[in-house]
Amino acid sequence: MGKIETFMERVADHVIEKRNIYLTLAIIITVFFGWQCRKLSVKTIFADLLPQQHPYIKLHNEIRNKFGGANQVLIMVGVKATGKYKDVFNTETLKKVKSITNDLLLFHAVDRFKIFSLASPKVKDFNSTPQGYVSLSVMYPDVPTTEEGLKKLRLTVYGSPICYPGLVSLDSAKTLIQVDFFEEQMDYTTTFKELQALRKKYEDDNHFI
Repeated sequence: MGKIETFMERVADHVIEKRNIYLTLAIIITVFFGWQCRKLSVKTIFADLLPQQHPYIKLHNEIRNKFGGANQVLIMVGVKATGKYKDVFNTETLKKVKSITNDLLLFHAVDRFKIFSLASPKVKDFNSTPQGYVSLSVMYPDVPTTEEGLKKLRLTVYGSPICYPGLVSLDSAKTLIQVDFFEEQMDYTTTFKELQALRKKYEDDNHFI
């Protein structure tokens, strides 16, 4: 015990004697870590709260990259009953669908490969021909602007179980846009503000979001 006490006394005497040096080092270290704290973010990743070893969660993690995860948002674009349109098959409404689809590409933490709408290149119409199956995008890259084009789009949508009633409601007055987000990168406050701004941008006397 005597040797330990002697050693501790020597250490204490050394620290007191060189207190200015140790104080300077403490200040430098504190400032360094304080400066690094500006990069620190505090958020909740709900996926981390799940039991990762459970078979159901393992399956969820496996298929979410292919079919979407738990952070999927459905955006409905509808024509108002009091507006000038009876259904979504008009150029103005369809242009809104395309614009919203494009705006979603710029959202924070969005999975660009999991945005589906009538204007998405991934939404296709499949037809059989003597040469085999042919798949064409339903409404990509251009929105129809003529009556003939709108009529053709209507028939295409009604003939596709993916689009009707998958993306277009039975009364044809509403259409869906599906978007998914990366769970690990998602900031719920940011996404909420972005969605609210999207609604404010595209709602008008004839449409609701």
